[in-house]
Amino acid sequence: MIPNKKFFLAIDKIREHPMFEEPESQKTIRKSLCYSIYFLQNKLSDYTMPFVQYSADADIMLEWKKDDKMVLMIAFYGEKEYGYTYKVDGRFVAGKVETSATDELPYDLKEYLEQFKIQ
Repeated sequence: MIPNKKFFLAIDKIREHPMFEEPESQKTIRKSLCYSIYFLQNKLSDYTMPFVQYSADADIMLEWKKDDKMVLMIAFYGEKEYGYTYKVDGRFVAGKVETSATDELPYDLKEYLEQFKIQ
C-alpha cells in the first residue's frame, strides 16, 4: 500500500500542531511517522487504508472503522515497536503481543485484519 493523499494531509496536520515544536517531540513524531509509513507499505499492502491520528505523547495511531466506529487501532510509540487493540463482542481487547514494525504480523492481528482485506 502506498499511503494516499488523505494520509499525507493528516501527516501535514500533525506536523503543524504546536505540541510538536519542542525538539524531543519532533524527534519522536518523526520516528513514529517513519515506522508507521514503513508498516503501511510493507505489512499492510493488502488492506484498506486506515485513518491516521496522533496523541499528546507523539504516538501515531492507525485506525480502522466500521459503521463510523473504531474497531482496530495500531499505535507507534516513536520506535519501531507498536501495540494494537481491536474490538471483540463490543469490547476492546489488547493485542496478544507488543511487536516491531519489521517483524511478521502477530497471528491475532493478521486474523482480525482479514475483514479489511482489499478484494
